[in-house]
Amino acid sequence: MGMESYKTVSINRKLDGVQLKHFSHTFPGWGHGKMVVSGEQASFNNVFLGFKDVPAIRDIFKGSTSRVLSRLPVGIYKGQGYAWVDVQRGRLRLMVARWYLRSGKKLDIYLDVIHELVHGRQHMEGMNLWDEKYAYVDRPTEIEAYAAAVREAKRLGVSSKEIRSYLRVPWVGAGHSERLRRHLGV
Repeated sequence: MGMESYKTVSINRKLDGVQLKHFSHTFPGWGHGKMVVSGEQASFNNVFLGFKDVPAIRDIFKGSTSRVLSRLPVGIYKGQGYAWVDVQRGRLRLMVARWYLRSGKKLDIYLDVIHELVHGRQHMEGMNLWDEKYAYVDRPTEIEAYAAAVREAKRLGVSSKEIRSYLRVPWVGAGHSERLRRHLGV
C-alpha cells in the first residue's frame, strides 16, 4: 500500500499518574511529552500533540485547521462512553472518557478523534448532527465521519478485519453494524 512516510512516535503521557501504553501502529504526528490537563478540560493541541499536522485532519478543516484546533477545548470526563462532540453549551467541545484514554485501543482513539473532528466541522457548517429522520448508521453525518476514519485507517495500512472491528460499535446491533460497513464499502 502506498503510505505516506510518517515518523514513528511513542506516547509517554500521563493522566492522573496512569501512563498510556505505546501505540501498536505508527501514527502520523502524534507528539511526545506529557499530556497537559488542567482540571477536567484542556486544549486540543495540548492533549493531542501534533494532530494539526496530520493530513487526515488537515483534510477536515482545510486552511482553518490550526485556528480551529487551537481553540477547541477537550473535556476529559469520568464515566462510561468513548468520545463525542458537545455542542449543548453553545460552544463546540470534544469530550473523551478518561477510561478510554487510559485503556482504550489506541487505534480506536486515534480514529475516533478523526471521526469526532468531522462532526465538529459539520456542526460549524450548521449541519444537524443528530437528525432523527435517519437511523444512526444511515445518518449522512455519521457516514461522512466514519468514512474519514476508514480512509485514514486504510492509509495507515490497517487490515480490513481491524477496520470492520472498529466499525462494530456497542451502541448498535450487529445488523446495523453490517449496514454501516456496506455504506462505507468495507
